[in-house]
This record gives sequence, C-alpha cells and structure tokens, in this order.
Amino acid sequence: KISYQKNEVDMYLYRISRAIVTVRERVEGRIRWVNDLSRRIQVRVHQDALRIDGFPQQMLQKVRQTIQRNMLEIEYKQALMKSFDPQHILQRGYSIIRYDGKILTDIPALQSGDRIDIETAHHQISSIVTEVKK
Repeated sequence: KISYQKNEVDMYLYRISRAIVTVRERVEGRIRWVNDLSRRIQVRVHQDALRIDGFPQQMLQKVRQTIQRNMLEIEYKQALMKSFDPQHILQRGYSIIRYDGKILTDIPALQSGDRIDIETAHHQISSIVTEVKK
C-alpha cells in the first residue's frame, strides 16, 4: 500500500511539475510578448518624437513651396497680361483703327469718304477711306 501511495504521490508531483513548467512557459511567453510590445512602443514613440521635432521645419518648407508656386503663378499671369496690353501689341507692329472714336471691329461698316484714326506704337494717323474692298 505504501508503494501504491508513493506512486500516486510521484504521479501528482510529476503532474504538478508539468503544470509548473507549462505555467512558467506561458508566463515567459507573455513576458516576451510584453517586452516586444514595449520595444515597439518605444520605437514608435521615438519615431513620433522625431516627426514632431521636424514638424516646424516641414511646415516652413511647405509654406516656402506654396509661396514660390504662387510667385511663379503671379509672374506667369503678369506676362500673360502684358501680352494682351494694347501698347505691347502696338509695339509688335499692329495698329488700332478707330471710327467715330470707337475701335473698329467690322470693316464692312466703313464706306468711302469715312474718316478713320489709326494708332500705332509711336504715331497717331488720321486718314480718309478711299475704297473698301470686299
């Protein structure tokens, strides 16, 4: 009977030791998981801190880029406006013809004997229409 009880005790001790090993392995696994999570959090916090530290510089760079882009757009629009400036067009060799003080946009409105004014880049010319060809 003692041998039977010794075997039962040994069996219980074995089961307890196996349970302790299993619990220890689970606890060690959880500890590794917590340590890994802690390292990942530390890395993330460090990355976020670096990103936050660089934020003012990034904002300043974005503002400078926006200003530069807007300046280029302003320069382009100024050049476009200059190309439509009547004086600039006259300097390229074109003229503005006026009839009764209004810019002439329809030649068929003219007849022989009508007085017209011609404006060039450097001169004002008055003329009489002698013939209108169609």
